[in-house]
Amino acid sequence: MESNKDYFDVIIVDLPDPKSVELGRLYSYEFYKLCSRHLRPNGVLVTQSGSPYFATRAFLCINKTMQKAGFSTVPLHNQVLTLGEWGWVLGVKNTGVKNLKQQLQQIKIKVPTKWINSEAMLLITSFGKDFYPWQKDTIEVNRIHNPVLYNGKQSTAVA
Repeated sequence: MESNKDYFDVIIVDLPDPKSVELGRLYSYEFYKLCSRHLRPNGVLVTQSGSPYFATRAFLCINKTMQKAGFSTVPLHNQVLTLGEWGWVLGVKNTGVKNLKQQLQQIKIKVPTKWINSEAMLLITSFGKDFYPWQKDTIEVNRIHNPVLYNGKQSTAVA
């Protein structure tokens, strides 16, 4: 990405789980900032974020790190047959986007799909009544030179 001069409408990030300091740095503020620089206005980035239930702090750390990098974010989750309950964070390059979650919940799917529809969008954006209220304030931003995603402050792994 550093040497790439292209701009994209969508970036899909499917990284290995941060099971080491090196891999944890891939989920850094600096990486997401670099992605933001390569997105067009209103561009969308989505990244896998592990299990919101079994690696809650890591899941929240990725979300907070993307927000710090300038994205309006919406955490997502769904049941994956091979992984169980899995999470992603969807981010829109912050250009004044308001109520992103509500926009996603009201989206009308105009192309034929096997699984996704309006009801599914409502479910994957819903976590219940303020699911993580006691942890949000203690979550740190993951940085290349302060890789909290791996060092034990957030979680030792996403998976």
